[in-house]
Amino acid sequence: SESFDFREYLQVLFKFKWGIVSVALLAGLIGLYMAMKAVPIYRSTAILQIEKEQNNMLTTGIFFPDFERNFYDTQYQLIRSWGVAEMAAERLGLLDADHLEGVVQTAPAGFTWRSLIPDSLRTAPPVITPEVRRANIIRGLQGGVRVGPVEKSQLVTVSFESPDPDRAALNANTIATAYIDFLRDKN
Repeated sequence: SESFDFREYLQVLFKFKWGIVSVALLAGLIGLYMAMKAVPIYRSTAILQIEKEQNNMLTTGIFFPDFERNFYDTQYQLIRSWGVAEMAAERLGLLDADHLEGVVQTAPAGFTWRSLIPDSLRTAPPVITPEVRRANIIRGLQGGVRVGPVEKSQLVTVSFESPDPDRAALNANTIATAYIDFLRDKN
């Protein structure tokens, strides 16, 4: 019967110590590089209070909690809606002619790997019209919005994430304001 000999394991570790140290150091350097290269993402949050104008009790005095939940779910969807995002994009100045025209990119001078592809296999770059660019801007604003309830309250958080902290704060506040004005215009 063989017994556990700790010295044998230590001998193996000492035999390969430089390989183990090298791999650990390389992993540490890769982790440090990735941490330094990472772009910080800032989240800004606006808090809204959503109140119902009418009571959910019928003349019999029975309360229907499903109507209450459906009301708030509808409000969350409205905050994330196309109409609110479009209104916010207009207020942020993202739908001005400068943003919708875009910049025409020219091919860089010199060697490119794409020049090795035969003309018959190349695809033409897509044509992005101002209407498509407008829709992409609104969709991008819509996609950055996070809406969530605050437990046991009538409060809702409207958050926006961006690498620019000022842009995140401006977008969250503008979307919240656009939602309020969207409801005013609707009524």
